[in-house]
Amino acid sequence: PYSCGHAVDPGMLQGGQPPRPAVSPERTSPSPAPDGARICALLEKCRRDFLLHIALYEPEIPPNTGNIIRIAANTGTVLHLIAPLGFEMSDARLKRAGLDYHEYADLAVHESLEALLASVRPERVLPVSTRGATRYDTFRFAANDLLLFGPESRGPLERVLNRFPADHRLRIPMREGSRSLNLANAVAVLVYEALRQTGFTGLR
Repeated sequence: PYSCGHAVDPGMLQGGQPPRPAVSPERTSPSPAPDGARICALLEKCRRDFLLHIALYEPEIPPNTGNIIRIAANTGTVLHLIAPLGFEMSDARLKRAGLDYHEYADLAVHESLEALLASVRPERVLPVSTRGATRYDTFRFAANDLLLFGPESRGPLERVLNRFPADHRLRIPMREGSRSLNLANAVAVLVYEALRQTGFTGLR
């Protein structure tokens, strides 16, 4: 009955019990786990609207992740963090950058990329890299796509990039010799292009 790609056990939604995603026991979301009603609402949104996922692979800098939490909360995208993280979720710098948007963001922490893919089952995984073959603005985004960003110090690892088709590896054009954009800025560029293509469904 759940056709949007989220691996949710219907039995876990009965009685308002939250599903149990693949989340590291040592690290938790900055906001309480969503209850059954919230999961149902998210599934309905996935069927009705354009739902997009952001995944940060082993993020290292708390203010960047805090800013991305704010982007996710304001755009209705779902944010996934893939452990190990370079900080604790209680880090004051993370909370300061995210202001009071933490409670409005759909966020989960996963033990590995494999755990994330098994839980979410995205339509496509789209790594964003300076080595990407496809310019982001020429790509046609679809509901339930997952944008994958690597660590700030090194970007997506080659072994991660090679798991996905070359034409699904996206890049943001820059001047010759430039290294990379700030992670939060890159996330904002990709998210808003994907939303622009759908007429900013659900936003005003």
